[in-house]
Parts: sequence; C-alpha cells; structure tokens
Amino acid sequence: FLALKERHAAGISFPDAAAGANAYIQELHRFDQYYRWFCHAANQVEPTGWGVLQELRTQIEGAYSGWFIPALSSAWTAVLEGPSGLLAHWRLAGLQPQQEFFDRRVASALASGAAKRVFVLISDAFRYEAGAELVRDINSKNRFTAEIDAMLGVLPSYTALGMAALLPHQTLSYKPGSATEVLIDGQSTSTLEARNAQLLRFDGTAVRASDLLALGKSKGRERVADHRVIYVYHDLIDMTGDKQGSEDKTFEAVANTLKELNQILSFIINNLNGSLILVTADHGFLYQESALDQASKSVLSEQPVGTLRAKKRYLIGSDLPP
Repeated sequence: FLALKERHAAGISFPDAAAGANAYIQELHRFDQYYRWFCHAANQVEPTGWGVLQELRTQIEGAYSGWFIPALSSAWTAVLEGPSGLLAHWRLAGLQPQQEFFDRRVASALASGAAKRVFVLISDAFRYEAGAELVRDINSKNRFTAEIDAMLGVLPSYTALGMAALLPHQTLSYKPGSATEVLIDGQSTSTLEARNAQLLRFDGTAVRASDLLALGKSKGRERVADHRVIYVYHDLIDMTGDKQGSEDKTFEAVANTLKELNQILSFIINNLNGSLILVTADHGFLYQESALDQASKSVLSEQPVGTLRAKKRYLIGSDLPP
C-alpha cells in the first residue's frame, strides 16, 4: 500500500473521464484492495491482544481515508462535472454500459455458439477489486480460466436499478409516479419471481445461490436442464455492509463472499456441466474504518420540484433542475 502511494506522490489527476476509469482499472483499485486486506488481517489479529499493528494501522487509515479517497474523489469530480463532463452523457468509449450486459455478454455468447448454456452469477455489491482477487483465485486452479473486464454502472448505483439493468430488456424505466419500482419492458423486477418471469422469455431462469447449492448434483441438473440462461443471485456483502449494526463486518463479508463464489463456481462447473459463467454485480461499495467527518457528508437541504425520492447520495424525479 505504501509503495503504491509513493508511486502517486505527485497526486491523482485525469485528463478526462476515460483516463480516470482506465487508471482505476489498471492500478488505482489496488489501493482499495490493499486497504481491505490490511484491515481484514488487522481485525483478526487485534482481538488476540497484539498491539504491534496499532501504529501502522493509524498510518494506513490516514493514508487511505485522509489522502487516497479525497484525492480520487477530487480527480474524479473534475472529469464528471460541467457541460462536457461524464455526468452530462454517462458514456465512455470502450467501456460497456451495464444496461447492455445481457445483449453483449449473454445473448452474443449463445448466438456465436461459444456456449450452449450461460450461467450469470450476480453477487450484490461485489466491487471491482474483489473481482480481480477472484480472477487470481480461479486462475490458480487447474482447468479453470478467468479474465476480468469492467462495465460503466447505471446511475444511481443501487440494487433495484443495477439488478434490473442486468436483465434482458428493451426498455428500462420507473413505474409512473414512483421512484422505487424499476420496470423492464413495463414489468416489475423487484422479486426473484418477477426476474424469473422476465428470463423465461429467453429460455432463462432465476435462482438463489443457496437454493442451487442445496439441490445437489442430480436435482441441480434437473433445475437447469430446460434453460439456456441461468441467473444465480448471491447476497452477502450488501446484506452485511448496508446495515448499521453490521457494517463494520464489511471486509469480513468480502472474504467470505470470495470463498462462497469459488464454491458456487466449482459446483456449476463440476456438477452442472457449466462451461461459461459470468460473474458480475449490481453495484459496488465504499467503506472506510474511520468515521466520516462532517465535511464528507452530503447534505440535501432542499428537494427541488419534481423529486420523487431523496436519499443521501441521489435524488430521483422528473424534470429535475441542474
């Protein structure tokens, strides 16, 4: 972590949004990864009474939450804002939009004959740096080959919209007068049953990861036999980190998620004859051990006309002003 920080001693800046996204994909994500590794390890050591990491932990925390996050935020904001900034059009050359995932990744693989059946494993809040670790895990095993790529997520980045974007669809919208129910082709996507109904139109099905594993080999094969597309839903990071009472277990949840995803992948390949599995997420997450200071908190003092939903990170509505 400290060696990486030294390489960026001159600061972090991007000439444009594409360069910023590429910088994160190529290297900057390692700040998040190293920080997570360190905090997770320190959390395991400190309850034993060892104080050897206390000074180093203070240094790492200061470097991450006091330097990296503000520096990255400032650099990213600079290429987001303004009439020609990324936020004005939300497209990046060479980076696939999340809402085109099914057409570009799933349908194209089936049409080209690259696979007779495609499994899509969606882990809620599984962010890019954790994906990079999963790829290394997979490639260290015999017979398994994995590669990583990035997508430009939908805005706002939250579960209901991200999950809907990953499903096959022609249109993506909100139910009229609502900012909570996301529709694809005019139909709800809020439940597993609703997603299953959407996937049935494409010889697909939806299943929870725990339910699929519980079926075992023979019943698992029966479950997927009549389908060309199988969406498998996994939720541990978001379920843990998005609750105030358990958010301090976020990095532990990532470590457990990596173990569980490896288990699910092995089950699909070894028991269900899966040959192509796409692992992705609805959104990622931000987390730091130290409490946010007041200056880092977003305050929406007023809700403009047209607001249907107001959250800490975003507003949803119709005809909102700039």
